[in-house]
Amino acid sequence: MTTVALLTACASIQSVPYSPQPSRIKDPVAETRTIILSNTVDGCIAEPEFSDAMLVVKFACSHRGLGNSVMRFDRVESIELQQYKEWYRVLVHQRACASDFSWTSKSKGDMERLADALTALSKPTAANHAPTGGTTL
Repeated sequence: MTTVALLTACASIQSVPYSPQPSRIKDPVAETRTIILSNTVDGCIAEPEFSDAMLVVKFACSHRGLGNSVMRFDRVESIELQQYKEWYRVLVHQRACASDFSWTSKSKGDMERLADALTALSKPTAANHAPTGGTTL
């Protein structure tokens, strides 16, 4: 996980215009699991777990320690694609005091598909698309 690298350069992070296409993802749970596992950096392990209400990614990194990241499907406010240098990040803003969820990769295509899958899991309504690089749910 490279969230630390992206967070240290907040001022340089740019939104990337993208409108998620959840209908192109046949199995959002499998797609999310595959993308998270294939985009875990050296020195880290990640274990995504799903329930009807949330995604919990438990992680252990030699440089960051142990932790977890939680996405509550009913608290998703918006999903945004961002870029910092060669890194892309999906950032899920959550309401009701929930911490934001994010995942990073050097593959823009992987992060677009992750945005699609996470949008499908959060069960958005058709009128919730924002034209500015994120989807407001």
